[in-house]
Amino acid sequence: MLESDLSFDVTEKILEDLKSRVVGKKVRRGEDAARVVIESLKSSFQEILEKEKAVDPLEEVSISGKPYVIVFFGTNGVGKTTTIAKFAYAFKSRGLKVIVAAADTFRAAAQEQLAYHCSKLEVPLVKGKYGGDPAAVALMLISGQEQELRCRPNRYSGENAHRQGSS
Repeated sequence: MLESDLSFDVTEKILEDLKSRVVGKKVRRGEDAARVVIESLKSSFQEILEKEKAVDPLEEVSISGKPYVIVFFGTNGVGKTTTIAKFAYAFKSRGLKVIVAAADTFRAAAQEQLAYHCSKLEVPLVKGKYGGDPAAVALMLISGQEQELRCRPNRYSGENAHRQGSS
């Protein structure tokens, strides 16, 4: 599980839950042992996901003092682009430096919508070529361009907020 990018705490909880719910439990005749394990895993994941730990992204970013990545994903039409613009505005209003990476390289209007919002907010945008690898956009951001943009925030304002990268 650790190799699959689950955090240590989550992995530890799942293993502890499995030990307490499954190890030493007698499986009745006709009962599927795999089903018992699966039900335990389902319960563990449900407890982890339902845990009432509200996170305030503005507070988290302000406290961390280092680059902070927020990934937005969802089906078409649920408001991801608008939400990204709202987050960018909120962070910038608090004096934080914001860079948006447009990793949706497949939907025709995705980059244009983000470019519009970033231009209005005077926030830099890192984007790749249409049909390119979305991971390449993220890599562009974290492997150097992010440093350049963070060091020269005024250079990338208004019409210059749109940074065309290659993937």
